[in-house]
Amino acid sequence: MARSIVLAYVRGTNHGLLGGNSRYYLNPYTLRLEPITSDQSRPQPVERYGLVYPYTLPYRRSIETKLFRDLYPQAFSDVTKQTEGLQAA
Repeated sequence: MARSIVLAYVRGTNHGLLGGNSRYYLNPYTLRLEPITSDQSRPQPVERYGLVYPYTLPYRRSIETKLFRDLYPQAFSDVTKQTEGLQAA
């Protein structure tokens, strides 16, 4: 969940995190619920809309957990490294 929220933040929109645009997969090896987001809108400047906040229940509950707080910094770092050098369209 942390990676999906980071990617939404990078895009500047929470559209992919909305209920109709997220599906969930229960990973049988880790027993964690993993989101599969879809229908991403085009990236928006973060300054235009502010911080992305996920409104759907699975994301809201995820943010409140210690596991999320532990994973979020690493997910943010991973996405930052992977998106370095990309230019906005």
